[in-house]
Amino acid sequence: MAVFLVVGSIGVFLGSAPAFGAGTQADGISSSSAGDPVRAQEWWLASLNVTQAWRTTRGAGVTVAVLGTGVAASHPDLAGDVVTGPDYTGSGRTPGGPFWGIDGTQVASIIAGHGHGPGRQSGIVGVAPAARILSVRVNLEFNDPLNSDQAVARHLPGAIADGIIYAVDHGARVIDLPLDPGTFGLTGGEDPAAAGGSRAEQEAVAYALRKSVVLVGPAGDDGEGPGLVDYPAAYTGVIAVGAVSPSGRLAPFSSRRSYVTLTAPGVGLLAATPPDDYAAVSSTSAASGIVAGVAALLLSRYPHLTVAQVTQALTKSTVTPGGTAAADNADGPGTGYGTVDAARAVSLAALITSASQAHAATPAPTPNPAEPRPPTSRPGAARTGASARRTDVSALAGSLVRDVVVGLGVLIVLLIVLIGVLSSRRKRISAAGSLGSGQAGDPAGTKDRREPKEPGDPRGRGGSTSTAGPTALRWPATPPGPERGSGPSWPPPARPSRPFLPSCRFLP
Repeated sequence: MAVFLVVGSIGVFLGSAPAFGAGTQADGISSSSAGDPVRAQEWWLASLNVTQAWRTTRGAGVTVAVLGTGVAASHPDLAGDVVTGPDYTGSGRTPGGPFWGIDGTQVASIIAGHGHGPGRQSGIVGVAPAARILSVRVNLEFNDPLNSDQAVARHLPGAIADGIIYAVDHGARVIDLPLDPGTFGLTGGEDPAAAGGSRAEQEAVAYALRKSVVLVGPAGDDGEGPGLVDYPAAYTGVIAVGAVSPSGRLAPFSSRRSYVTLTAPGVGLLAATPPDDYAAVSSTSAASGIVAGVAALLLSRYPHLTVAQVTQALTKSTVTPGGTAAADNADGPGTGYGTVDAARAVSLAALITSASQAHAATPAPTPNPAEPRPPTSRPGAARTGASARRTDVSALAGSLVRDVVVGLGVLIVLLIVLIGVLSSRRKRISAAGSLGSGQAGDPAGTKDRREPKEPGDPRGRGGSTSTAGPTALRWPATPPGPERGSGPSWPPPARPSRPFLPSCRFLP
């Protein structure tokens, strides 16, 4: 629940001086402006060294989606930098009403307010003043009577899921999530119809992380209540933000749950409210807006950072009260890694980027003058890095595998051919041996079945004279020829058909 006080366009919030960090002024944008009481009260910009981070990045080119109660796009400190998306609540609330756009406008101005007036020296300046805001209404104001209408409340987790998907699909690099619609903050109440998150929310969070979108959410304002778990902040992958006071101590209302990732100022922050006013707000929603703004600074300066790298830069940048580097959970439950420091986060993002580039780059070898350089595909072509080296290794491995497969294939073919040749030779040798066992002109296998020689035929194969019949016939002897199978004369020419004569003996 957000606790705020409208003070008007010339109001002054009498907050405590910052007790941790010692920021500096960046060129062109001042965290304080003489004669403008609103700008003078943005103590957190110096405390978190945001103005120092502005020397290198102000969030240009990054869209931050604010999933909340709506954003007054016409507010002077936001005009021109707000794109309004759909209203998924189904509540029927419209802009300008008493329950529309209060919390959302406050958060948006903390993230990306750009001030107004000559040189924009008046009004709110957000953490990332050059970023753009995408407003998607997915939640109700904490004091909206419709929170007790179960027909409306039970649809809010689904509205948050739809808002996440819409923001991802419309170019948001950072999404600032709302408070759990099932909690009522300091009242200690709970709406069972909207409590506990939903499967749709969880799937939408996973979708955003797959698309490399940074998710930042308020850890919850129930620190003095029963300690409810706040979704979607409690989902894995979401940077859950607790609230600290100007002294750097954890706010009494801030969640003490273990899922809190880090903290940011969330007590007594001056913020824009519709239509053109300002209010002091105390809430983990305000703290979440600060961290979302720092994430926008990082992604603007180093757009190729992953969600894990942005999270690492944020968590490792943290400090404890007094400005010293924080140890993990140094100040008890609900503090996470400590309080974010914008300038340190940008410096760490630079180191992370350099380390990634060094890991990806292949150092160029020193050329040997006596050794000719290989030609490049184009003049001045640079050598590739580790990714190319991995590609070359993969290509070499693939080439070796292909060569081995081809070689095995050729070997198998040669073995098949060799087996065929040897089999054919064995068959021919076997056939030749079988044929060689008989005489030329004999049918195979008839050698041992020859009839005995007749008298008068000393060879048994030449011409013969038969006395069995009245007429003696003599068949001419078959002229000698080549061995069987050794020439074109085999088989012997067919003999003419003759009538059977008992006294005749056919010679082969």
